[in-house]
Amino acid sequence: MKKKFETYLVFILTGLVALALYTLNDGSDYIKISYIITFYLGAKLISDLGTRVPFVNLILFITAVQYLMSPSLDYEYLGKYNPYFYMQISQDQYFGYVLYAFLALWAGFSIPFGRKFNDIDFINALKKSPKMNGQIGINLIYIGFVANYLSRLFTIPSAFNFMITLLGLMRFIGILFVWLSDYKYKKWIIIGVLIEFTIYTMASAILIQLIILSIFLYSYYTLVNKPNKLKIICLGTVSIVILFFVQSVKKDYRDLIWKQNVQSGNLGIFSDLLVNKITTMDNTSFLYTAAGVNLRLNQGWVMQLIMFNLPTRKPFLNGEVLETEMLGLLLPRFVLIDKAEVQTSDKFEKFVGYKLHGYTIAMGILGDGYGNFGIEGGMIFCFIVGLFYKFCVYLFYRISQKTPSVYLWGIFIFFYLIRAGDDFYIISNWIIKSSMMLAVIYYMFKSQLVTTYRKFSLRKNPVFAGVKPA
Repeated sequence: MKKKFETYLVFILTGLVALALYTLNDGSDYIKISYIITFYLGAKLISDLGTRVPFVNLILFITAVQYLMSPSLDYEYLGKYNPYFYMQISQDQYFGYVLYAFLALWAGFSIPFGRKFNDIDFINALKKSPKMNGQIGINLIYIGFVANYLSRLFTIPSAFNFMITLLGLMRFIGILFVWLSDYKYKKWIIIGVLIEFTIYTMASAILIQLIILSIFLYSYYTLVNKPNKLKIICLGTVSIVILFFVQSVKKDYRDLIWKQNVQSGNLGIFSDLLVNKITTMDNTSFLYTAAGVNLRLNQGWVMQLIMFNLPTRKPFLNGEVLETEMLGLLLPRFVLIDKAEVQTSDKFEKFVGYKLHGYTIAMGILGDGYGNFGIEGGMIFCFIVGLFYKFCVYLFYRISQKTPSVYLWGIFIFFYLIRAGDDFYIISNWIIKSSMMLAVIYYMFKSQLVTTYRKFSLRKNPVFAGVKPA
C-alpha cells in the first residue's frame, strides 16, 4: 500500500511540475519535456531507495541529467556564461535525435524479464551467516588494500591494470559483508575504509569513483535502515550542493596536484580552494561557476561534436566501429591481436574528426548509436543496448537468488554502468571481465562463498523469495 501511494505521489508531483513548466517557462517543448523526464526519474529514484538497490533507475536518471537536463540548462540559461563550450547546434537538431534515443534506451530497460525480486530478501538471507560474513569481509578488505597500494608502490605491467583495479574494489564489497556480520567493531572498520578511500581519492584527484561508490553504498544502507523519504531528500539536496562546489574547484585542484606536482597537504589544499570559492561567490560568479559545473555534466556537448561531423563532413560509420568493438568483447587479445582498446583517442577521431592528445573523451551510448547508424538506427541501437543491460541486471538477480552472497557484488559488476557518459564498449568490457573474475573467485573459494550461503537459496521457496508477478 505504501509503495502504491509513493508511485501515485510521483505521478502527481510530476504532473504539477509539468503544469508549472508549461505555465511559467518560455522554453521549447523539448526543454520542458527534458526537465519533466529528469524530475520524474529523480522522484522515482528517491521512491525506490529503501526498497531496492536501484541499478536501472540510477542509470536512467544519470543519463537524463547528462543528455537532457544539462543541455537544456545550457540552451536556456547557462550557455552565455560559457563562451567556449556551449551548445552550438540547434535544439531541433540535438533533441530530434537525443530525446527519442533516450526514450528508446528507457524502453529497452523497461522490458520485464520473468518476475520481480525483493531485494531485502537477499539481505535477510545473508544475515543468517554473520560469522562467515565477517571472515569474508575482512579478507576482501585486506585484498583490496594490498592490490590498491601495490599499484602505487610498484610499476604494474599495463596488462594487469584492469585486474588490479578490480581487486582494489574488493574492499568495498568487503565492508558490505562486514556490515552484515556480528563484528563488535564493524562500524569502525567501515568508517576506516571509507576515510582511507576518501584520502586516497583526494590524493589522486579523481573524484568520480568516490561519487559512484557513495551512491551504491547509500543504496544498500537505505535498503536495511529505511530512512524516511524526507531524510533522503534532505541528504540528496545537501549532496548536490556539496557536489556543485566540489565540481567548481576540481579543475583548480587537479592543476595543483597534477601539473604543479603538489604531493602533500591535499585535503588542506582542497578545503582552502573550497572555502575561497564559497566566500567569494556573488551572483555573477555563481552563474559562471554553474556554467562550468554544468559543462562537466553535459554529455550533450560531446554529442553535438559528433553531430557537427556526421554526416555533414563524413558519412555515418555504418557499424564499422561497433563491429570492431563486438569482436573485442567476444575474443581475447591473444586471438585478436589488434583488439580494440578502451579509452583511446582513436574513436573520438573517427566520430568527431580530430585527434585528442594527452586525454580521452568517451562518446557515450547515445553517441555510439548515432555515429555508427545515424538517427533511426541509433534509436534502435539504444533500445537494444537498454534491453541487453536490463538482461544483465536480471541475470545478476537470478544468480543471486541461487547464491545470495553474489548480491553484494553489484558494485563490482555494475560500477561503470551508471556512468552514462561512457561508451557501450567500455561498460560492456567492464561487466564481462568483472563477471569472469567473480566466477574465478567463486570457483576458488567455493566452500566460503557458495556452500555457506547455498542453504539460504531463495529459489527453494518462492514465497520466501518475495517473488511477485511483474
